Amino acid sequence: VLVDNIGDAFTKTGRAETLRAMGRLHDALTAYDSAVAEHPDNVVAKNGRAETLRAMGRLDEALAAYDAVLVDNIGDAFTKTGRAETLRAMGRLHDALTAYDSAVAEHPESAVAKRGRAEVLKAMGRLDEALAAYDAVLANNPNDSITKNGRSCVLIALRLYDEALQLLPDENPATLNDWIGYHMRGMIMLRTGKIEEAIEIFERGVREDPIPSSKEYFRNALAVACLRRGGREDLERAGNALEGVTAPLLQPQANVLRLHAFGASGKDALAVTAHEKLRDKPWFIPDELVAELHRRYILKEEPRHDDDWVFEKEEDTFLFDPNQQMLSYTFLPAA
Repeated sequence: VLVDNIGDAFTKTGRAETLRAMGRLHDALTAYDSAVAEHPDNVVAKNGRAETLRAMGRLDEALAAYDAVLVDNIGDAFTKTGRAETLRAMGRLHDALTAYDSAVAEHPESAVAKRGRAEVLKAMGRLDEALAAYDAVLANNPNDSITKNGRSCVLIALRLYDEALQLLPDENPATLNDWIGYHMRGMIMLRTGKIEEAIEIFERGVREDPIPSSKEYFRNALAVACLRRGGREDLERAGNALEGVTAPLLQPQANVLRLHAFGASGKDALAVTAHEKLRDKPWFIPDELVAELHRRYILKEEPRHDDDWVFEKEEDTFLFDPNQQMLSYTFLPAA
């Protein structure tokens, strides 16, 4: 399309968004930079650039980019929710909640703002409030699969597994939201001790999920399941699954699992490397989990927690926000 419409802003942002959905984040950022340079008034291009920076883990730059957009577009709901989501990704949960409260007040029609507010409440551990917030969104959007996934995650945290399963897709995932829900179904199987069923789900995700970076969530989850099953071959398989995890947003979880898998396999140098990469870990990975793995596999000291505790903490890092997978692949509104 660009061959015959070289100056078309919509085509340029669409191409950049496609690159981002493919996981080609550096190419996407270059494309967005070009679109912003050629169309400096295009809010879609600027928001897309900010969202790409967030997907790359360059959170300070992403926040600054959103702030710059708001200078001239103070009423733009998409920019406000993107900024609030970036604050949440930074672990600035109280600031994120304030930002979402403001966005909801100014844009009461925005399901995105209301959903984001629910996700922050969940991240803060205010589960009953989060559940009520998701229910409020579903009251007006009963078929909203993103909200259903978020609500299911709260139910999992509350250990209401059967109720959570009722909201999740079954055997035929098609859309990105379906695959996110299918991943969560696997995590419930894992949480309830159905390891073989969980592995079957995660293996299918690795084989069939059509979105490259979304597929990496299944690779990480497969590694968790293999670690929980715990045989020597499973440890090797976990390490192999983690080799395919390259998305920036997934590196912290992957490095926790690498530390565990390599340490348990006696691959000490690789375990040390994984631990070193966790020095700047994000807020949602517990310090006590990293300390326990360090104690076991780097210091070679007696554990302070049992294996079930470790596995549950590792699983929690994938359940804090199932809709994190949406961050890199949500198509922007038309210019």
